Amino acid sequence: MLAPEFLRPVIEALQSVIPMLQGVFQNGLLNLAVIVSFLIFCIGIMPLILLLSPGIDSMIQDTPVYKMIWGTPPDRTGDG
Repeated sequence: MLAPEFLRPVIEALQSVIPMLQGVFQNGLLNLAVIVSFLIFCIGIMPLILLLSPGIDSMIQDTPVYKMIWGTPPDRTGDG
């Protein structure tokens, strides 16, 4: 599987979580719904929580991934 290096721990965690979820839920549709909602939480809600937390947003904005996706953050020194 071709994936960026920073995603490797996430993929490995998912590979260990999904069989566990399949063991808990025997129904295939319920299983799929749990996995999809978990992925939506990880991809959508978790970064939102981190970005809304004070102090963490500036640490995240310094990462190369943030700059690659959203560009360089605006200067926060308040020039006016």
